[in-house]
Amino acid sequence: MRTFFLVVIALTIIGSVAGYMGFQHLIHAPHSSSEHTLIEIPQGTSVRAIAQMLHDEELIPHPLLFVIYQRLQGNVLKSGEYLIPPHSSLVTQTSIITAGVPYQRRFTISEGSTFRDIVQRVEQNPLLDAQRFQQLVEKKVEDSNIVSTPEGLLFPETYSYSRSSAEQQLVRAMSNRTYQVLQRYQRPGWSPGDILILASIIEKEAGNIEEMPLISSVFHNRLQRNMRLQADPTVWYGLSDDQKPTDRLRRRHLDTDTPYNTYTRHGLPPTPICSPSEAAIASAANPAQSNYLYFVASPEHRGHVFSKTLTEHNYHVQRYWDAMSQ
Repeated sequence: MRTFFLVVIALTIIGSVAGYMGFQHLIHAPHSSSEHTLIEIPQGTSVRAIAQMLHDEELIPHPLLFVIYQRLQGNVLKSGEYLIPPHSSLVTQTSIITAGVPYQRRFTISEGSTFRDIVQRVEQNPLLDAQRFQQLVEKKVEDSNIVSTPEGLLFPETYSYSRSSAEQQLVRAMSNRTYQVLQRYQRPGWSPGDILILASIIEKEAGNIEEMPLISSVFHNRLQRNMRLQADPTVWYGLSDDQKPTDRLRRRHLDTDTPYNTYTRHGLPPTPICSPSEAAIASAANPAQSNYLYFVASPEHRGHVFSKTLTEHNYHVQRYWDAMSQ
């Protein structure tokens, strides 16, 4: 009889060990998918529902296995959007969901983008609400002492965001980044808003980053002499859609007075004309030292030719048009 009980105990132990080892094997076994899998867990989803979701995606062998593991571990599974790696185990998947760090998507604002450009990009993203985005930006403008319109408020950069409260995350990050950069580049007698306006013009005028300080020096020199800036991008910005040419500005456009036409008006335009880069902001605050008052696009390279006198400038303008007509 004693031998019988010993055999039973031994078999029970062996069975328990085998069961434990089998359980450990199952929860650590990699799933078969060789690709990343994006899953979304809504707020309030039960453990059983999450288990079924993972099973439907063929990420775990059986929903019950997932439920048992969570009960044993006492894990708190968090809602959100998560990216499950290829061949990951049930244990790895659980650690991702319990960590509660959601999948980060990307949104990029190109340097020199206008607010209209940015909104169009938001509209093209099916996960973003353009109306909500614009409302949040308008609220930021109301609270700002630097900008009076959305133009220039959103810094050009690549941003990460999760699906939950995406618009709020993006607007906060974009506007905060602009304020951070402006704080680094200051100039006596200039407000951050004026720096931003000039930087936006430099951004649109420059053919490359290297010439931005020189372009800035031209504008600073002209402002000091009470000369009009005569910056073509400001004219373009101020024209209505039906007034904008399909190729280049003509004399009639330069003569069309708008608040942004720096051919007809002195000083800076009332707002930025785009979202400038950090390089443009730095150049607006710290121009190169020069006596240049003019510049025109170079016919020979991607950039501009700078001049100190109108006579010299007119010569380079003629060279440019001669090259363009060939």
